[in-house]
Amino acid sequence: MTTFVVSGHASALHPAERATITVTVSFTGPDRKAVRTQALAAHAAVVADAKSHDASKAATEWYADSVAVDAYNEWVKDSDTTVLRYRAQSQVRVTFTDFDALVDWVSDLAERSGIEFHGIDWKLTEPTRLRVQREVRVASVQDAITKAHDYAAGLGLGSPQLEKVYEEGLRPGVGGGPGIGFSKSMVPLGLSDASGGAVFELKPEDVQVDASITADFTM
Repeated sequence: MTTFVVSGHASALHPAERATITVTVSFTGPDRKAVRTQALAAHAAVVADAKSHDASKAATEWYADSVAVDAYNEWVKDSDTTVLRYRAQSQVRVTFTDFDALVDWVSDLAERSGIEFHGIDWKLTEPTRLRVQREVRVASVQDAITKAHDYAAGLGLGSPQLEKVYEEGLRPGVGGGPGIGFSKSMVPLGLSDASGGAVFELKPEDVQVDASITADFTM
């Protein structure tokens, strides 16, 4: 009996259906009360926006934490002394389905002080994610079967019989990562003001879903 092992892999790209942005409100200064007041006002405005997008169905969900204030020592330039300063921060996270509304909001936020954001996390809906997972799992097994038949034909053998299938990382004695995974881009926000205004150009990224297995065949 001849035994041989082959790998199977499949990959699929699907247009993003959700976009999650995390907005950070941050103010610093020497006066604790002043930076907290600034942060509270900016935070309230961002939360109001998030609620509005949720109500209009442009967004599916949002989350906001509380404004927190911490103290830190800042070095005075060209000296060996420090001064006490305060930082007031909070975060608001919003998941959008309407990408045009997201672009408009990001453009508006860019005009406000104390607002920071670093990228967009593109995702799939849960039903789509599960469907694409199933598709790539089936395709990865078919890839392994095709390889096995090719190798058997090259060796002048008959049809190979499948004995065992292992997801990547689950074969005994062999380490590795998960058998199925997602590639989700955190895309930087690009600013274009060719028309004189702050206009953000955001291109939804495809979400990549991968599945890998190894399989044992016998002849």
